[in-house]
Amino acid sequence: RETNMHVVSFAYSHIKSLTRSMAPDYMHVAAAANVAIRMLSPKLDRLSYYFSRATHFDVYISPLMVGAAGSAYWINDASTILPRAIVAKARA
Repeated sequence: RETNMHVVSFAYSHIKSLTRSMAPDYMHVAAAANVAIRMLSPKLDRLSYYFSRATHFDVYISPLMVGAAGSAYWINDASTILPRAIVAKARA
């Protein structure tokens, strides 16, 4: 059981963002993430942006076989409300 809420929030938000993945290469990850989110506590969904967060977004258009994906990570510190680091990554 993790006691650091920054780690809990980061892991939960990353798993939750993977549930919305539509890319074919993330299909199995999205299915596993859906099962994991159902098993985790719903109160974790109400954590504020004071804690660290992760987001993943992607789009895939099957007839054109074109897609794009991106990830963003907000790493917060307990001593301040401003994020310590913001990391973003995109791929096409």
